[in-house]
Amino acid sequence: MAESSLISELERAIKSRDPQRRTTVLSSIADLFRNAKIQDEDDERLALFDNVFAQLVKDMATSALVKLSADLSTAKIAPVKLNQELAQNDSIEVAHPILAQSGQVSDATLIQIAKTKGQAHLEAVASRPRVNEAVSDLLIERGSDQVIQSVTANGNAKISERGFGTLTERFSGHEKIAVNMADQGDRYRAHAHP
Repeated sequence: MAESSLISELERAIKSRDPQRRTTVLSSIADLFRNAKIQDEDDERLALFDNVFAQLVKDMATSALVKLSADLSTAKIAPVKLNQELAQNDSIEVAHPILAQSGQVSDATLIQIAKTKGQAHLEAVASRPRVNEAVSDLLIERGSDQVIQSVTANGNAKISERGFGTLTERFSGHEKIAVNMADQGDRYRAHAHP
């Protein structure tokens, strides 16, 4: 009975332009998702939730998206399309939790963000638990001093030889970045020659 009531409310919310109704239903669907205990990316329920969320988040208030982003940022399994969309949101308040914490953001999405978004987005990407060489190269190319400090201080950021070259050219006189570069170089050598 409660399930059919939720489905009816979902249908009305999707058709509605009332942000309060959509936010209420979004919260209910997010709770349902958390309680679904999806264990596998191939679970059909994940795709279903992804499609439902995609319908609900259209024209959603930023505050509701911020809460949803925070809720999903630490999930081991999350709706794929929704996570990519939240990560690319122009509002850093929405994008930051996903960019900084979620392991569910694709490298292609991170590269697109590193190519096109502002410095706040780049800094969030620089602080991720894992940053590959292609992403870190773009961060080094486009980033402010703060972004460069973040990526070079991140022990889980892989920096290519090209990236090290760019860092050396641009930041050899910057004390904090130079120290971070030396630490990164030590980590790089330790991984390259175990």
